[in-house]
Amino acid sequence: MSESLDRRCDVPVSIGVMAMAYVACLLAGAMALGRTGATVAGRELSTVDALYHAADAITLTGLSTGDPARFTSMGLTVIVILTAAGMLIGLAITALAVVRIADMGYSDRRVLGACLGYSAVIVAAGSAGMVDPNASGVHALPAALAAFSRSGIAAGAAPSEWAPRTHLVLMPLAVLGGLGIPVLMQLVDRLRGRLSRLCPHSRRVIGLTAGLYLVGLIGLLATLGPTSPTSPAPGAGGWTRTLASASVGAINSTVGLPIQDLNRLATAPLWIMAMLMLVGAAPAANGGGIGPTTLACLAGARPGALRRGDAGAALGYALVWIGLLGAVVGAAFITMLALNPAVGADRILFNTLSAATHAGLDLDMGATNAPSHAVLAATLLITRVIPWMLIWSMATKGDGDHALP
Repeated sequence: MSESLDRRCDVPVSIGVMAMAYVACLLAGAMALGRTGATVAGRELSTVDALYHAADAITLTGLSTGDPARFTSMGLTVIVILTAAGMLIGLAITALAVVRIADMGYSDRRVLGACLGYSAVIVAAGSAGMVDPNASGVHALPAALAAFSRSGIAAGAAPSEWAPRTHLVLMPLAVLGGLGIPVLMQLVDRLRGRLSRLCPHSRRVIGLTAGLYLVGLIGLLATLGPTSPTSPAPGAGGWTRTLASASVGAINSTVGLPIQDLNRLATAPLWIMAMLMLVGAAPAANGGGIGPTTLACLAGARPGALRRGDAGAALGYALVWIGLLGAVVGAAFITMLALNPAVGADRILFNTLSAATHAGLDLDMGATNAPSHAVLAATLLITRVIPWMLIWSMATKGDGDHALP
């Protein structure tokens, strides 16, 4: 690693302050969404529903905010602000931990600057690419923010899964958002000649991201077929459209942009997408799920690894996270089944997984009640906070890159 990198942690950072800011934004957003004027007349939100929608936005999920018809321009503005706040606070908390664990040598000041600066530049560039010369550009910024933050928010009609802007702008933004700020920092330093090579964590994240995309692409190609039910005219476009749908699905499974009608998909591609969203994104990235590096840690474990120092610590953290995630999903699924007896168990399981992994994809469950929203809000928040606690527990131990699952 280049010696020119600033290795000092010269800005005292209180993760507690960031966490309190996160909670404050959540509560302020819920209050704003519950006010008259945030939703159209006759579709006002109860206190529980307002908290759910605020949690949905700030956790970068977007399960239900894909229906912009419910919110006025004021409500959509609140949702966009919550999304931006959730993205920046989440990136800061996790990036500061990852650069410590992976021993990347970046100062706190530089990491915080990158979280803000990289996000602003990437979203601004994406917004320029999303401007439609034949329509109002008011939705360009929310669309770019949704893609980079990997949130299913929507503030207008999204492009189709076959539109050039989807493949040339939204999907690349989503990939960048899934790599994480520390990896993006290293890529920029490598391109500028400030690094001779990427650290093991960055190489691992890039390789796993590419590998998961290829696995998802092949799986969806095999199950969608040339007459994809997502096409408005099945059979039209043949394999060209199927390839486009599979490519978008392989990325969007962990993003949740409202560009595909999942309710028209067959069972096989749906559950391939469910497995992809369960894997999720890398540490210090916009996303959720188990994490590809966590699965790689499990796959590379050897018998007795739990007793082998740092490697055993990494495996222990991986097992704890998977166990806690499974417990939350199981509890939420059973509760949602009891609250929605008329809805199919497969739909409830898919939506529960989507909430717990912050993927944002959802199948139609009809009108859900306030207790269901309370369960989903709790699921969203718990599965967002637990990884932060685990990753900072690792960071304070200073175990090094090989201990980052």
